[in-house]
Amino acid sequence: MDFEIPEDLRIMQDTIRRFVKNDLEPISQQVEEEDHIPEEIVQKMRDLGLFGLSTPKKYGGLGLSTIGELLVYEELTKTNACFRSRIGLSSQDCQRGMDDMPRFVRTRGRFRCSKYQDQG
Repeated sequence: MDFEIPEDLRIMQDTIRRFVKNDLEPISQQVEEEDHIPEEIVQKMRDLGLFGLSTPKKYGGLGLSTIGELLVYEELTKTNACFRSRIGLSSQDCQRGMDDMPRFVRTRGRFRCSKYQDQG
């Protein structure tokens, strides 16, 4: 089966790849040891739109397809799976059945599902 990644997704993938290389790889061991992702890295993840991957654009998300999401996850897990887990906890789990979608997207990952409320 032949498949070509659309140009917009390749550009996004390259952007995430650079972010991983320049920002995540250097702190991967520290994050593993301290079990904490520094807030400035989480903010960069917000700025890149990583907390609204499949959220519809009308709510301020990226509106990515499954393939787009998988490309992001693939790049994020090349250094440490915790980075993928961080965005997954805030986007996928919270979106399922969430009544406050616009608030979640507007705050770019700061809103949490109640079952994760007490986690940093």
